[in-house]
Amino acid sequence: MYQGPIIDFRLRPPLDPFTRMVVYNNVAQYEAKIKETPDPAGVKRDMNLLFQEMKELNIVHGVFGGRMHPVVEACTDNDGIAKIVKDYPGKFTGFAGIDHRDIKKAIAETERSLKKLGLKGINMDLGYFQDPPTNYDDAKMYPYYEFLQANKIPMMATMSGLVGANITTAHPLPIDNVARDFPNLTIMIMHGCWPYVQEICAIAFKRGNVYLAADYYGYGFPGHMFYVEAANTYLEDRVLFATAFPMRNMKIMIETHKSLPFKPEVAEKYFYRNAKNLLGLQ
Repeated sequence: MYQGPIIDFRLRPPLDPFTRMVVYNNVAQYEAKIKETPDPAGVKRDMNLLFQEMKELNIVHGVFGGRMHPVVEACTDNDGIAKIVKDYPGKFTGFAGIDHRDIKKAIAETERSLKKLGLKGINMDLGYFQDPPTNYDDAKMYPYYEFLQANKIPMMATMSGLVGANITTAHPLPIDNVARDFPNLTIMIMHGCWPYVQEICAIAFKRGNVYLAADYYGYGFPGHMFYVEAANTYLEDRVLFATAFPMRNMKIMIETHKSLPFKPEVAEKYFYRNAKNLLGLQ
């Protein structure tokens, strides 16, 4: 069983702007659905308790992304994201939340977030935007992807049955097209496109620029073993461990993921090295 350091690629600490999001108000609801005990640090919104848990679990670094959303209660601001990174040096890496609806503004905010605020990349959750709906492979998005690729800016995309007005927003076909058309754009899929697990694993097989983090769905959900099988064969360098804190209990997530049949050399990459290399951490 893996005993080394861990980088959590989806850890939203109990601080503003995250505590303004509905995710913190819905922790008990999400955990009740899967019959899991909520994480105490998330329930109490206690940073000291979070750091205590991270130390006990050997989580040496956390990663989070901002979110631009048509519902204000689900939004973050990038200055707030950057403040967390600055206030806790070495503990966290932040990705800017980007509103895609105006490409010129999206590019400007991306440049500001990386050059001025020091954030690492961008996060877009297009499934939430339904008026009008936008797929990741929409032609109007391509100038933005060209900008990201040219400037070597990595992109997070959150895709699952929980994200969006209906389940179609979780289907990874648009990511297949974007990854094909922008082969030098690093794309990190959060929530692992569940329930379309086999489909995203197939896409990652042929698209070497696609990384997968199953996070919330990585254990206990139908199909979660497909992620493990992919990691043990062809995807060992492009899988990322994430707890989805506070939506899931960090201790339970780590204990259950350590029990999965990852090959020893794959487990070290999954829990730590892939994220370290991707983020350029020392």
